[in-house]
Amino acid sequence: MNRESFGDVNKQKLEVVEKISELDRLDDEVLAENQRNERIQMLAQLKEVNIRQESMIKQKSKVRWLECRIRTPIFFHSRINWKKSKNTFIGLAVQDLWCEDPLVIKEEVRRFF
Repeated sequence: MNRESFGDVNKQKLEVVEKISELDRLDDEVLAENQRNERIQMLAQLKEVNIRQESMIKQKSKVRWLECRIRTPIFFHSRINWKKSKNTFIGLAVQDLWCEDPLVIKEEVRRFF
């Protein structure tokens, strides 16, 4: 049912991230206006895909909760929060300093790889 409603969210996310990565590899000065607009659209699409993926995670957690016949909200919330925390990183040590700025983190990751 979810694949019919949402499509393959993981596949969509990988495709969008790959397109954004391709555009990010180009220098900002070299990017044409249409490429900048495409990158903005891809970022918006990535946000939408992330929202759909989170929705699916919540639905799956609810189903597991009902299947296990556990009626405590602790189980439900722990499943959602575990998945969310697993897929999130808050900061990065850059030159021995802890940094939480997304732009600095992105640049450091690009430089590293």
